[in-house]
Amino acid sequence: MAFNFNISRDLVTQTFRAFAVTLVGAAAAVPLDPGGSKQQLITTFVISNPAASGGSVYIGNQGVTDPTGVNPGFEVQAGTAPAFKELQEGRQLYELQLILADIAKALKCTNIQLQKIPFVVFDMSQIFAFSTVNLTFTVITFPTMYL
Repeated sequence: MAFNFNISRDLVTQTFRAFAVTLVGAAAAVPLDPGGSKQQLITTFVISNPAASGGSVYIGNQGVTDPTGVNPGFEVQAGTAPAFKELQEGRQLYELQLILADIAKALKCTNIQLQKIPFVVFDMSQIFAFSTVNLTFTVITFPTMYL
């Protein structure tokens, strides 16, 4: 049974992009997506490190290393696929501001300053991967479909 309460919302298909990242063991960390940017509006990504890869992937900043190094990263073990997601908890109240501002204007109240709540995204060019062995893993990115 569908409950729509006479509210009609467009259904939007979530897009994604999957790509492989190859690491040379013990070489310098590489960005997950060298061409990535904030403008891609990535709010979720998954790293899939196949069980057959033979090693772990370490995720972090530009100098990320394995746990024995000076800048240990988040370990993605072989055979796992963790998801990373930004939660946009402030959106609902933020979206009501324009309506509330119009009501305040109609009632001749003091002008209210709108809150500028940021929209948090991942910049995939600023997230780096490192491994102690040669391996290839997959990254899947999911952009937000609307702002």
